[in-house]
Amino acid sequence: MVYFIKVFIGITVVLAFYKLLLEREEIHKFKRFFLLSAIVLVFLLPLIQTTKTVLIAPVDETVTEMPQLHNANFSIIKPSISSTKTEIFTAEHMKTVLWALYLAGVVFFTFKFFISTFLIYKKIKQSKKSHTDKNILVLLQNNDTPHTFFKYIFLNRKAFEANQIPQEILIHEEAHANQYHSIDVILIEILKVIFWFNPVFYWYENAVKLNHEFLADQSVLSKGFHQKTYQEMLLSFLMSKPQHSLVNSIHYSLIKKRFTIMKKQTSLKRKWLITFLVIPFIALLAFSFKTNKVIYKTNSSKVKPITSLETPSDSLTKDEYYKNTTFIITDENGKKHSYSYAQLNKEIVDKLLPPPSIPTKKVPTIDDLKQWEDKNYGIWIDNKLYDNAKLKEYRSKDFSLWSSSRLYKNAKNYNKYHIRIDLYTNSFFENQYKDGVKPFEGKILMDLKNNKNVIKGNLQVYINRLKKYDELRTSAPHYLRKSDFDKTIISEQFKDLQNKYATLSTEQKQQVLPPKHPMNSKIKLIDAKGTTYYKNFLTLIKQEVSQVAPPPPSAPPKILKETSTSKILALLESRKSVIYYKNENISIGRVQELLKNRDQLMISYNEMKEGTVYFISDKS
Repeated sequence: MVYFIKVFIGITVVLAFYKLLLEREEIHKFKRFFLLSAIVLVFLLPLIQTTKTVLIAPVDETVTEMPQLHNANFSIIKPSISSTKTEIFTAEHMKTVLWALYLAGVVFFTFKFFISTFLIYKKIKQSKKSHTDKNILVLLQNNDTPHTFFKYIFLNRKAFEANQIPQEILIHEEAHANQYHSIDVILIEILKVIFWFNPVFYWYENAVKLNHEFLADQSVLSKGFHQKTYQEMLLSFLMSKPQHSLVNSIHYSLIKKRFTIMKKQTSLKRKWLITFLVIPFIALLAFSFKTNKVIYKTNSSKVKPITSLETPSDSLTKDEYYKNTTFIITDENGKKHSYSYAQLNKEIVDKLLPPPSIPTKKVPTIDDLKQWEDKNYGIWIDNKLYDNAKLKEYRSKDFSLWSSSRLYKNAKNYNKYHIRIDLYTNSFFENQYKDGVKPFEGKILMDLKNNKNVIKGNLQVYINRLKKYDELRTSAPHYLRKSDFDKTIISEQFKDLQNKYATLSTEQKQQVLPPKHPMNSKIKLIDAKGTTYYKNFLTLIKQEVSQVAPPPPSAPPKILKETSTSKILALLESRKSVIYYKNENISIGRVQELLKNRDQLMISYNEMKEGTVYFISDKS
């Protein structure tokens, strides 16, 4: 499709250039050469490829998304799956209809081309012929206008035998035959069959045929015939019956333009000037319509990892990673069933993606950053897309990790850039991977009825909860010195946010950061000289950890045995309390809904001096 669009634009530009600068000039042989060579170039230039080799490093496949079943039996459910299918069907149907129309046009115009050829052959076969030195005169019984097809010149038999055909006419038609104008016409006719829907080819044919008439007229006048007499003779054929499009006819239209060109004389200086103008035009055409092809090769040179931070290469096993995952499976009857990882059969377990691992640190070079300023690269810094000029604000040592990946044609940003570069700053890398890979504690919803699995996430809910969590986590005192009540709330919120983040889509994750561990905040310390300083708890060395008092052991939660819904609600409302259901902080209204199935719930609690934390979970 892109190729045909380039051909259409190219032929239009060539024709416009010809009409504006060349058509009215008395350089007819050069114009013929230009029209034929330009149309060949228009078809060849889009096929010419300039190759550029780009070295990219092996992509570090770091899985940061919710695991998905990657077997054909389990694919992601899009929210608008039904409408998407309809759109695809409609597009495919329209494509089929358009191809059918195009092929029908090709068949029709091919048939028309062969009919015209057959009629010419029939006239040659059935008519009397007279041979000259170079050509064959076909003598017709009817009063057709003189015309030419290759070496055959068609004339009225009665007029020829009566010696009534002017010498100018014979010279005119011999010029068509001797200069092989029929080759040009046949070429254009074939292109018209292929591009029958494109009007530009019809206009191009008119330009070619009109120039043929200029050449034939020039041949007549160069023999010394009087211009005015010749023009009057041409006017006598003006109302004659038109011939097939495959032939060159003496009465071809645009007589007025032919008369104007007969009178015009182009100076030698102007001829050279116009000829030289064609050269930059062709060069510009070649530059504009060539195809740039980028070959991406993996750079085999080894990058030495920076070992200033330990980065364990071994990821969790599936058993470790999915042990806390809940699988909600809809069977073929539409009923939903909840399963733990331990209850899944081996077939489904094998289809789960392997757990993510922590990548080895890799720092880009100065040359890398300079190369990536090119618009062929899409620059993503800490999962956010930036303009390439943003790289000028960074030094190579500001990054801990980078990776590259080639975009395919169906990618969302393919028209913007062709290689995606992911860069992670030192702070982002530390926050992302310092805690290592954690077991996934969310849900995977699998629809066996439709052979799909879906993972949903709500970005705004996540943003709101993350804001409240960060306010509580970073408030004084440090997490280790907070009360048991606050610690329990922060820990439960952290688990909830981990699950929420895992359910976000890749696009949503690019807009937010994952939740930080409760202890991932500054703690006040004193060195040997008595100087006070602050440091992230997760980066403390052994001597510094000894300054931090270990947290007291938490008391195990108690089981609430009360079964009366009204008494439970009264109990929850009578004191300061925080209620969690599956690691999610819920309201009293939500509790009322859950208590409708009290016999299926288990309620536990931890009493502290600041209040009570209740945990509601399903018995199953």
